[in-house]
Amino acid sequence: MENGKITAEKLRSKRFEDLFEAIGEKNINPSTFSAQFLQNLIHASEKYEGVTELLDSLKGKFKMSIVTNGLKEVQRPRLAKFEMTHYFDSIVVSDEIGFKKPQGDFFEYVMKTIPNPPNKSEILII
Repeated sequence: MENGKITAEKLRSKRFEDLFEAIGEKNINPSTFSAQFLQNLIHASEKYEGVTELLDSLKGKFKMSIVTNGLKEVQRPRLAKFEMTHYFDSIVVSDEIGFKKPQGDFFEYVMKTIPNPPNKSEILII
């Protein structure tokens, strides 16, 4: 997906189509399995110890954004689950905008989502 060889939409089921074909499984619907897999990614997610304290210490001192190539069905619900969205000036999910990291268009879009964006030389992406 990150290399542009498959869309996020197709990836959702194709990876399981390929898996089930490889193991000879014919009784599981890849699309249904994918939907449940994505839900399980959300529910099984855990926040690392110290994350809230770290974000509390950074909030207000730095502009912070989340920029991810993750799937929208997982990333936004994860953030909501851990009540983290209020820490960030913007959240950009490539699946929602049609560009992915490391494409230049992705980062141009990100810069437009940050209120009073910093100079590009002052940005750190982790």
